[in-house]
Amino acid sequence: MRIAVLEDNPVVQDRLKLIIEQSGLGARVVLAASNEQFEHVMRAGPLDVVLADLGLLDGSGLVSIQRVCALYPLCQVIVVSSLSDPETVTTALATGAVGYVQKDDTSIEVIDAIKQALSGGSPISATIARKIVEKMQFQPRLVDPADDHGLTEREVEVLTVLSKGLSHAEAAKALSIARTTLPVHVRNIYRKLQAHNRTEAIFEARNQGIIP
Repeated sequence: MRIAVLEDNPVVQDRLKLIIEQSGLGARVVLAASNEQFEHVMRAGPLDVVLADLGLLDGSGLVSIQRVCALYPLCQVIVVSSLSDPETVTTALATGAVGYVQKDDTSIEVIDAIKQALSGGSPISATIARKIVEKMQFQPRLVDPADDHGLTEREVEVLTVLSKGLSHAEAAKALSIARTTLPVHVRNIYRKLQAHNRTEAIFEARNQGIIP
């Protein structure tokens, strides 16, 4: 497994590298301190996981997140940032990140986030998730019951199960469908809700009142 750390602070960079190396994941860790350096890392071969900061010396880390998601669709990108406002978080998730954790999270939480992402989850620090929920509660979206979101009954069932944090394999088992069929439903859900990942799809579905 190849994990990249995109971080311009050498102290944080070394800390994340050490956490991964001591985790037992058996991953090769590659480092980049800028979008330019990360471009060379991407060209060197596929990446399985990327831990990416957003505030880099040569611009926003969103540039690299968008690039790596387009180049390697199976790559799991987790933002590791000190920024935690809902707007920044949702923008990062919309760009392609599957998770968002804070820089001061413990080593156990960082490794758990990586494992969750690799198993199909969307790891988000509890404090960040709380801020997003509070924003949604204070800015409710009025939904017309007559609106047609386009999801089939089965797709709503799939999304409801995935919203509980189950992996694709667990969701397929719970719904008694083939593991190879579930990704087809997921792709259709993303397309219809104009979402790029599970977190964004669940957020949009809840916002529209499709799922609880």
